[in-house]
Amino acid sequence: MSIYDKITAEPAPPRKLRRFAYQVYDGGIEHHIASHEIYFYEAGRVGFWNIDDDGERTLVLATKAFQIRQVIDT
Repeated sequence: MSIYDKITAEPAPPRKLRRFAYQVYDGGIEHHIASHEIYFYEAGRVGFWNIDDDGERTLVLATKAFQIRQVIDT
């Protein structure tokens, strides 16, 4: 592969954001967030993360939540 092959190669399309709905413990109001990934931690804590083009993860939101679900667009 030459340097010209690297320059002319098309970049990969960006990762699609997924939409999530969750409820917090104070009042049980449902909230929505868009992120690439979700991680579950102990004691009801969750983290919503985005991933940039270089593979770096960025924390979007960390909270205590319950009834977390992915929202499917129809």
